[in-house]
Amino acid sequence: MHQSVVEFAARTPPAAVGPFGDEVFAIAVFAVGILFYLLRRKLPAGLGVSLFVAATTVGVSVTAFKHNWPHASTAENRAFLASHISAGVCVLWALFGWAAGIGGDRREAGSGARSSATFLAWSLVTGIATVVLVAYFLIFEVWDRLLNPDQVFQRLAGGGLWDIAALLAATGLWTLAGRRPEQPVILLGLSAVFVCWTSLLIPAGLGAERALDRSVMPDFLPDWWSWTLHLQIGLATLLLLAAILQEFPYRRRVANAWPDRLDDLIAPYSKWPAFVQSEAVIAGVVLILGVYHVVSPVGARPVPSSAGFVALAASGTTCLFLAYRRWSMLTAELGIALLTAAMVTLFITLAAWLTFDVAADPAVPYAREYVTRIPALFNAALFGLGAALALWHWLPRFWEQQLAADGTPWTTAGRMIPSVRLATFLITALAVLVAFRMALWPKSVASVDPDNTAGRVVAGVAALLFLAAVTARVARRTESAAYASLAIAFVVACTFFAFIRSPSSPERGWLTQHLAVVLAVSALPILALAETARDGAWRGFAAPLWLLALLVLPAYSLWLVVPSERLPSGLSIFFPPGRPPAEWLRPLTLAVLGAVYGLAASREGRKAFLALAGALLLGSLASLYRTYVDSNIFAVSGQGSTVSHESRGQYCCAVRHEHQSRLSTSQADHDSAIRTPI
Repeated sequence: MHQSVVEFAARTPPAAVGPFGDEVFAIAVFAVGILFYLLRRKLPAGLGVSLFVAATTVGVSVTAFKHNWPHASTAENRAFLASHISAGVCVLWALFGWAAGIGGDRREAGSGARSSATFLAWSLVTGIATVVLVAYFLIFEVWDRLLNPDQVFQRLAGGGLWDIAALLAATGLWTLAGRRPEQPVILLGLSAVFVCWTSLLIPAGLGAERALDRSVMPDFLPDWWSWTLHLQIGLATLLLLAAILQEFPYRRRVANAWPDRLDDLIAPYSKWPAFVQSEAVIAGVVLILGVYHVVSPVGARPVPSSAGFVALAASGTTCLFLAYRRWSMLTAELGIALLTAAMVTLFITLAAWLTFDVAADPAVPYAREYVTRIPALFNAALFGLGAALALWHWLPRFWEQQLAADGTPWTTAGRMIPSVRLATFLITALAVLVAFRMALWPKSVASVDPDNTAGRVVAGVAALLFLAAVTARVARRTESAAYASLAIAFVVACTFFAFIRSPSSPERGWLTQHLAVVLAVSALPILALAETARDGAWRGFAAPLWLLALLVLPAYSLWLVVPSERLPSGLSIFFPPGRPPAEWLRPLTLAVLGAVYGLAASREGRKAFLALAGALLLGSLASLYRTYVDSNIFAVSGQGSTVSHESRGQYCCAVRHEHQSRLSTSQADHDSAIRTPI
């Protein structure tokens, strides 16, 4: 008996030992609370019930902490215990509020209603405390998993689900006590938190096989079922259910409007404040998770990629339907973004089915799998972006019939036209970034994989030309120089893609060595195209082509003819560092560029172009003189060869040294002659 008492005292806080421990304090607090409740009619309205609730909450908390103290030795466990206590009293006071509202004191009118409101208010306070604690656990757990994707994380404790379920039950009791417009938003938010907590019950981390570690996975889950996929599918399902819960009451209200409630036909679709913003937050999280799955190893598998496509498509369709029922530009733009991500994910899913053998092979190192998968992923994403570009460009033209004569929209489709046009341009700009990233991938990543198989080259060129054709069609219809510039950028990316992946050959070597002249000469037909497109249907291409012919190509050509020792390493893609161009390339490049600017000056009549052409021609003549004419002055006598630029300094030094030697010899002979007697 003594040993049991000692063990109990050892594991109990000091405040709990003795006759005046926590039990006595809790009993006293309970007694005071009951006293205030009995005197509630003598006190100001709501004060007696509030003091009773506060005293009871403190007593319950002290008792719970005392009996659970051995298990709450750490700060995290104490926070879990506080969450459980606040969730429990939240349900308790919600139950008291519902009961007080049903069976109010008949001897004093309104007493039951006031008591019910006080109980529900305290239930709201304790519920907010529970939400803060639950959010604390969720934020830190999600943050750790995102920052350490390769580290294995055990499942989160399941006790938080009971706390969230208690909050949902308290909200349900609040709804039974009286309907309020804020209740649907609270239910939606708590349901989203519930889905998030269930996703964290799944362990996280990647093993050697780039799949979830089976040692920490539940047996009923497949190895590709990740916590992010669970969260994405759960939130997409929740968004769909929220839309259905709004639709059924609306249809019932419309059906019952005739003939006595016709005013219901013009009533708002939903009277729930902040519900639209909550749906937008959920849709945004689904979109972020969809983008995350595009680049994650687990998301690159065919089955989870297919599930992600379904979640994105369902969420995008739901957002557009909600925008149709109740106009919100934010919801409409989220729907456009989600459907665009769904189209990209669809093509990535098709690519995943074709390349799954490489991604799933544990014998392939992760670095090699990464450099093999990412270019193919970019290629598939370009096809998806091209399909989205074609769709979002066609829809506004089709929806123009939904505009009034003065251009005012009178339908949801008409209101979406500006958002769709903006999305079209942003999608095209994003596709340009992806195109150049794919084209320059072998040069930007240290890899043994040249990414130049026949299938990859054909697929890459096809995707880039498809995007160039679609963007050029948009530029022609809209006469937009911005779209024309993007179309030209796709053509340039296609050129880079094909050249970098072309096999080594004498032709490629010749083109690499003479690239400066080739680029300078190519500026002439581009300038002619700019002049041709100036007055036709392709007038939007005139300015970008002029910019390409008179700025981009000349600047790159001049960069290539700079001596290689002045080139920073890594800035030139085609010109190998430490390998100077041929001496005749510099004057020829300058002469061709002078001709280009001379032609531009003759067409535009601008003196600046003429002055630049003259400067380039003078530079060409000066370079030619230094290369060939000036070199002949230092030719070696008797050998018929000229001295190169590199040995010219050494030759001058040798001549000067020989001359000084001759002068010294002559002076010595003269002195010797003077000193010799006749």
